[in-house]
Amino acid sequence: MQSNGNFVSTIEDVLTHTRFTDALSYKGPFRNFNNLLHDHPELREKWFAYKNARYIAYVKQTIAFENNDFESDFDDDE
Repeated sequence: MQSNGNFVSTIEDVLTHTRFTDALSYKGPFRNFNNLLHDHPELREKWFAYKNARYIAYVKQTIAFENNDFESDFDDDE
């Protein structure tokens, strides 16, 4: 849910920001968030772009960590 909250912090319109913040604080936050996205198609597109960028960053970070860990395994053998 942290990604949702980070995304909501980028919403500039005060009323829309408040609606999304409230949606995340109620029971069923993911459903509430998705329901609001359907009411705001422009934000829905931004959400998917934001989410994809977060996934890509996560994968890159994981690969970098694994590569460093892999290299350190060989360093220990010397």
